[in-house]
Amino acid sequence: MKSARVALGSVALLALAVPVCAQDSQAITREGFLIGFAVGFGASYPCDTCPSGAGSFHVGAMADPRVAVLADISVVGGGGDSVGDGSRGLGVLALGARFWPAERFWLQGGIGISAPLDDEFDTVSDRSWAGIAGAGFEVVQKGRFAMDVQLRGAFADGRQSVALGIGFGWH
Repeated sequence: MKSARVALGSVALLALAVPVCAQDSQAITREGFLIGFAVGFGASYPCDTCPSGAGSFHVGAMADPRVAVLADISVVGGGGDSVGDGSRGLGVLALGARFWPAERFWLQGGIGISAPLDDEFDTVSDRSWAGIAGAGFEVVQKGRFAMDVQLRGAFADGRQSVALGIGFGWH
């Protein structure tokens, strides 16, 4: 638990320090192809020992300068120690949209399919419909590159996850 607090504190410190370095950034250009990833910490519920690692990857295209259509893969570990304890994490593959209501702030949502990440995942019945939601603030913008702090959530049949991370994207 102590390592999770240290890691979460490091993410928060990075989020506060980066805007100082980004004083000279220019307005970002959003057009064409979109690709990015994020790493951080999160928790899936139900779980016994939270939090754990989290990550996501997205690819898509800009529909206009403020809206992107994308495919998103996200994984949040649950920190479970034993097989079948229901707490080994959640993976989601979703199709969705990302919208920038302001220059640096974005919102994301989508629907897709989920899979529990445990050793007993061996049947199609373990999969279920899922939804994702997220928000982020771009602390660095330079040309087509953006680095953001993001909060993401996912929900599926009987499972939920939440993650805080640092994202890197090219628009």
